[in-house]
Amino acid sequence: MKTHKLIYILIVLFTANFCSIHSFAQNKTTPPHKTYKNEIYNISYPESWRVDDSKSNGVDLFLFSPLTDGDNFTENVNVLIQDLKGMEMDLEKYKKISENQFAGVLPNSEILESVIIGTMENKYLKLSFKYRQSQFDIKGTSICYILNEKAYMITFTALDTTYDLYKSVGEKIQMSFAFNK
Repeated sequence: MKTHKLIYILIVLFTANFCSIHSFAQNKTTPPHKTYKNEIYNISYPESWRVDDSKSNGVDLFLFSPLTDGDNFTENVNVLIQDLKGMEMDLEKYKKISENQFAGVLPNSEILESVIIGTMENKYLKLSFKYRQSQFDIKGTSICYILNEKAYMITFTALDTTYDLYKSVGEKIQMSFAFNK
């Protein structure tokens, strides 16, 4: 049952990115940042990005970049919160389960990196991956914190062909994630 919960979360995480097909204009300059804050965490993002905190598809927060001309995929960062109550889960166990189930959830996928980073107070899992969804070749990076029996997964995804163009912005957004005190 616990394994099925994690599989469900991984499916939601990766299929939620399909919801990122929109039509906006892209501003190529580095825009000023805004901060999204709720009762648990805060995260900074470029002012031109769109916020969706409707919690659709089980995702707590979506941040969508504007589209470029001729583009049909919106690069995005999403925050997923998974309840781990009673699972006695730490980052090492979460990492192993994620690695073992990744291929089962996404058959046309590849894990590029899976590593635990940081110190005891600020330790997180970094998982980089590629997968194919419909006509899109997706590349992404997730970082995951475990706090108070919950996993907080912050995932940046882009087309494989544009990932390097958005990587800096995506990583800045991910690394701005902080728990409220």
